[in-house]
Amino acid sequence: MNLLRSGSTLLLLFFCACTDSAAPPPAVVPDQPAAAEALPAGRRVDQRCAVLLLPDSVRIEAERQRLGEGVFAAAADDYQFYLSEAETFLDRMKLPVLSVEGRAHVYFLHQGKTVQHLRTDSIKQPWAIYYFQPGKLPLQIDMTQYAEAYRTYFEK
Repeated sequence: MNLLRSGSTLLLLFFCACTDSAAPPPAVVPDQPAAAEALPAGRRVDQRCAVLLLPDSVRIEAERQRLGEGVFAAAADDYQFYLSEAETFLDRMKLPVLSVEGRAHVYFLHQGKTVQHLRTDSIKQPWAIYYFQPGKLPLQIDMTQYAEAYRTYFEK
C-alpha cells in the first residue's frame, strides 16, 4: 500500500513539475474595491456601452507569425466583417461604443466604486467585444452573436 501511495505521490509531483506554472493571468480579474481616481493608468468605463478591443501592430504581427499569412488573412477578414456588422447594429441600438487598441488595462467601474479589471494582453483573440452595464459584470460576447447577446445582456 505504501508503494502504491509513493507511486501516486511521485506521479503527482512529476505532473506538477511538468506543468507550465507561468500561465497567463485571467483576462478579467475579480472585483476589488478601489476608488476610480486611485486606479493605475488605463481606460475607465462607467457607462452602459460596448467596448471593442482591437490589436496593435505588434499583436497583428505576432498572430500573422503564429497562424501563417493565409490563415491570418482569412481570420482578420472575418473579424473585420463581424466588427463592422456589430458596430452597425450597436449604432442602431444607440449603444455607445468605446474602442481600445493594443495592450491596455480597462477598468469597468460599478456602483459603489467596485472595479472589474480587464487586461487586454491576456485575451486569446486579437479582436473582442465586451458589453457593459453598471451593476453587472462585463460580458465578452461571441462576435457572430452580437444581437442575441445584446438582448440577453441588456434587455433582461
